[in-house]
Amino acid sequence: MKTLGLISIIFFAILAVAITFIGCGDNSHPGTPTSERLDAEECVVYSSLIRNMYKAELIVIKEETESFTVTEETLKYIKKVLPEIEQETLGDFKEKNKNNHTLIKNSDIEGNNVFIAEKEAEDIFKEKNGWDEFYEKYPNSQGIMSLSRVGFNGKKNQALVSVGNQSHWLAGNGYYILLVKENNIWLIKGKVLSWIS
Repeated sequence: MKTLGLISIIFFAILAVAITFIGCGDNSHPGTPTSERLDAEECVVYSSLIRNMYKAELIVIKEETESFTVTEETLKYIKKVLPEIEQETLGDFKEKNKNNHTLIKNSDIEGNNVFIAEKEAEDIFKEKNGWDEFYEKYPNSQGIMSLSRVGFNGKKNQALVSVGNQSHWLAGNGYYILLVKENNIWLIKGKVLSWIS
């Protein structure tokens, strides 16, 4: 029995070390076997996005980025609404979001952030009073935010990211956000509504 406990401790210790190498930041370790690690500049984009869009004491973020198929129709629509977006940015965004990726709290993402696992969210919201339970656990938060990977142009001075936020059962929305880097600062230049509840 003691051997089984020791094996469990060793397993979780190895798992914890492995997880620390996934996520934002500039390190030489690869990400998950099925996905590339996140670029450090993505964390800077996330920080700017969160700072400019959400005013809350605590920001709760899904620990995995959303994975979705970005259709050509969607890309055309984004381009129509945001004509200044470069094709290279759209292409990078589409490619990066074929798989989901793990986000780990990192000093590169500014502000008071906490990450919520899918399993934890499922457990909280399986009851009708899920939002009451959520805000009891995460008071003064903005709800639950979901992020996509960030698509960049070649010069890395233009970025496209999808962000969604749900603050109650019928209170949520999502946007495709265009950001441009000016004087080393990422600024929101435009957004396209992608969903609303």
